[in-house]
Amino acid sequence: MPGTKLAVVAIVRACFQARAWSALNENILLISKRRSQLKQAREGEGLKSPSRLPDPPPPQAITAMVQESMTFLDATPDVDTKVALIKTLVTVAEGKVRSLSASLRFSSHRSVRRSSWRSSARG
Repeated sequence: MPGTKLAVVAIVRACFQARAWSALNENILLISKRRSQLKQAREGEGLKSPSRLPDPPPPQAITAMVQESMTFLDATPDVDTKVALIKTLVTVAEGKVRSLSASLRFSSHRSVRRSSWRSSARG
């Protein structure tokens, strides 16, 4: 979805060009939260037709947004603004790490269950 990636980067660039630092932080958080909410809703139980939900921004879009936002750090007007932007980027990055580690735990748990099932089926 290169269109989503371009749109997300355009949003953070527009905030930067307007020097709207709080809007930049809010949009970064909003976009990353929207991804995780839509992803959870699609994977959630009890949804009869998850295809009605919009597609969440792909992880590449979030990565591009964070990388683009990191280039704005040197242009921040003061230390407080820089710290706020860094905290926002850390929050998004931590969310990605937590999501990845949860995925890895789930997949390793499934593979352990499969291997133990296979060994018990053989014996």
